[in-house]
Amino acid sequence: MEGPLLVLKAWWLTGLAIWVYKRWFQRLAPPSPEFEAFCATQPVVAVLSGLYGTEAHAAARLQEKLGQPLASVATLGGFPWPHYRLALAIETRPGAVLLRITRGQVLRARDRQLPALVALFRDVLNELPEGAEAWLHAGAFNNGLLEVPPGGWALRRGTEKRPQLLALEREPEWAARATHLDVNLAGAAGTAFA
Repeated sequence: MEGPLLVLKAWWLTGLAIWVYKRWFQRLAPPSPEFEAFCATQPVVAVLSGLYGTEAHAAARLQEKLGQPLASVATLGGFPWPHYRLALAIETRPGAVLLRITRGQVLRARDRQLPALVALFRDVLNELPEGAEAWLHAGAFNNGLLEVPPGGWALRRGTEKRPQLLALEREPEWAARATHLDVNLAGAAGTAFA
């Protein structure tokens, strides 16, 4: 008589263990040590430039759209970008605002919905004066047709569902100046994870 009761208890405990694993521990993809090492270098993933006098406003809008904690997912990026929760830091420079990756962590099933990096960046760009320009790291977007552009992407204003980006042969000088990186170093970093 104890057999069926024992089987039911085993099923119930197994179901509970599966629910606990999926709720708190399940990762959405395998970890990529190379990508995590890349994130540990704290690369700049996006730059807004041409903001003289409106840097604080742009930084505040980015912070508001990212929420707390400052995190996003590069949903339009190539593998493994869309599978990582990117912890971000907002930096202001004269005439520019930078988004820097501070940590990359594989998404878990329990993670709340995080904003899409390219879409939120375009939304902020749309709110800024006409002279503002936006640059994205080469890995943050993958159109599936072209090789990864060595200079990253220029983000265009608009309201389309899929943001419009222009492939760049080399990183714009204004983006390199804003990040204080050597153009050759920035180009090498741009191709590291695309």
